[in-house]
Amino acid sequence: MKHRAKWLWFFLFSFFVVCNAAFPGFAQSRGLDDILQPLGQESSLLTGEDGRITRAVKLSISDETGDIYRIQFKSDGLSITGFAVIPRTALNGESLPALIYGRGGAANVEISSIREPVLQKRFLPMAVRNNYIILAPELRGVQGSEGKDEWGGRDMNDIAAMLKLARSLPYVQKDNVFFMGLSRGGTRAYLLASSEEPFRGIIAIAGVSDFFSHFSSSHDNIRKWLPKQFGLSFEESFIKMSAVRWPEKIKKPLLIIHGTSDSDVPIFQSRTLAKALEKAGAPFKFVEMKGAEHHLLFSKTADFEKIAFPWLDSLRK
Repeated sequence: MKHRAKWLWFFLFSFFVVCNAAFPGFAQSRGLDDILQPLGQESSLLTGEDGRITRAVKLSISDETGDIYRIQFKSDGLSITGFAVIPRTALNGESLPALIYGRGGAANVEISSIREPVLQKRFLPMAVRNNYIILAPELRGVQGSEGKDEWGGRDMNDIAAMLKLARSLPYVQKDNVFFMGLSRGGTRAYLLASSEEPFRGIIAIAGVSDFFSHFSSSHDNIRKWLPKQFGLSFEESFIKMSAVRWPEKIKKPLLIIHGTSDSDVPIFQSRTLAKALEKAGAPFKFVEMKGAEHHLLFSKTADFEKIAFPWLDSLRK
């Protein structure tokens, strides 16, 4: 009997170590009902429909200023990984606006994925300083998200599902949910600015607005791959992703921010779009950040916040 008990304790200890390695913050996690209580949802609401949280783990990188959760939520019937950064003021009962972040890169670009250092050192301080809740869905096929990356296809539904999720939380101001996208997320920002999704405002950071000029003949892979993703011709698929071709469709308030020293997505992508938007009479603002490069959100965070958050606050109801 003692021999069996010894092996049982060894198994439980091993299970704990493996889970803590696979899911950061496992050691700090509470029961699901307890975790969802600060998130403002009762277990009876976990119906599995799009936009509902099915799992939440409070990460150990949370601190006295706020909590960071790794969540799983439903979108198109798939389980999608996401993150919730919640300032202490919201956990103490204050209702706050929310900002959904769209990351850059593709599913196979690991450096662009949403990692704990970024959540802890960038997004939590940003959320606390400006009193915003920040939510971020991962791309399909990354960090436990089901499905595959579609580059502006059905993966756009994950943003819509997270918007629904945000608006269901009692400490989120339902009429003050915004979107902010960097690089590839900036391109998705343009798609959202032309959609019916009820975002109060949209921020596009260093996004590609003209696929035809950016993805030249040297990018043969995406020129072949994207049409297959959408089931469209080459020209139709590139027009679909090129906001410069449909500036009249931009109806939501749009802030475009681009660094003048961006070598990944040259600033003319935003300058050309700004001219087209002005001609179309679209509601937008364009800010050039002198000397800033592609990842200005993280390399010039203070300067970015001085531009972005006053603009967001001016739109709040």
